[in-house]
Amino acid sequence: MLHALAGQGEQVLDLEGLAAHRGSAFGGLGLPDQPTTEQYQSRVFEALYVLDPRQRIWVESESKSVGRVYLPEGLWERMNQSPVVTIEVAHAVRVQRILDEYGSFPLDQLADTVRRIEKRLGADKLQQCLDHLAEGRVAETIEILLGYYDASYAKGRARHKTQAEQVIVLKGDDVQAWARTLLASLDEERA
Repeated sequence: MLHALAGQGEQVLDLEGLAAHRGSAFGGLGLPDQPTTEQYQSRVFEALYVLDPRQRIWVESESKSVGRVYLPEGLWERMNQSPVVTIEVAHAVRVQRILDEYGSFPLDQLADTVRRIEKRLGADKLQQCLDHLAEGRVAETIEILLGYYDASYAKGRARHKTQAEQVIVLKGDDVQAWARTLLASLDEERA
């Protein structure tokens, strides 16, 4: 979505791209090694330096860390004080997008990654995921994991965000159309 917004002329700060990590337990799959936190924070400052602070800057909501690197503290605080736009997309579309992103990885690699979140996922859900993966049913595993991640993200937003949340529901599965719809919705609200 950030790349689509950039394509619409919006300013974006891609924290996950700079971290070489997608921000979840699965975030490092297929990506190069992460930089050190010091290197990462330098990358973040360099990316921010070229942006106009008087204009809107899009940033994906993240925790204090992206993989094993940490956001600059001042940026983290500013993110938590900034307006929040939550986009909602049909569940089936989300499952398919995640399947497209991770479905080509070896099943044993996916299973190892699921095991890393056993403590948070719970033994029953972990076993269900492992059983599905053993049968090659990656979409069913994604369904279970989405429940876990959605609850986790909601809890984090409630705990850290100080601004009211604006929710925008997006239809279809075209990310370019999503970006246009999102921007049009925000422009309508400002008018």
